[in-house]
Amino acid sequence: MDIKEIAEHANKTARMHNHYGTEPERAIVDKLLEEIDELETAIYGQNYGHYPMDSKDNDKFKASFEEYTKNTVGGELADIIITALAGAIELGIPIELNIERGLRYNRLRKYNEE
Repeated sequence: MDIKEIAEHANKTARMHNHYGTEPERAIVDKLLEEIDELETAIYGQNYGHYPMDSKDNDKFKASFEEYTKNTVGGELADIIITALAGAIELGIPIELNIERGLRYNRLRKYNEE
């Protein structure tokens, strides 16, 4: 999947679970703050975890994910990315274009060089 497909899939899931309520901007910020807090916990706990078994059986995959990936640094980083991408779709932001421009800008920026 490309970034736009991932973002659209994430937004569809978020809408299915009514994550945005009546104030999507506030809901997105709140969810990102929650995910960042969970990432901080995982990093300070040095919980780098493992990859779940890649099973076609959803119940086996879910159990494996919850045992090996949920609450790990990788899992929480993924949650932040998923939340941000879904939020971009919800707010009508062309996220691919913004990522491309952000990457270009970062390459051109002057950083404190020694």
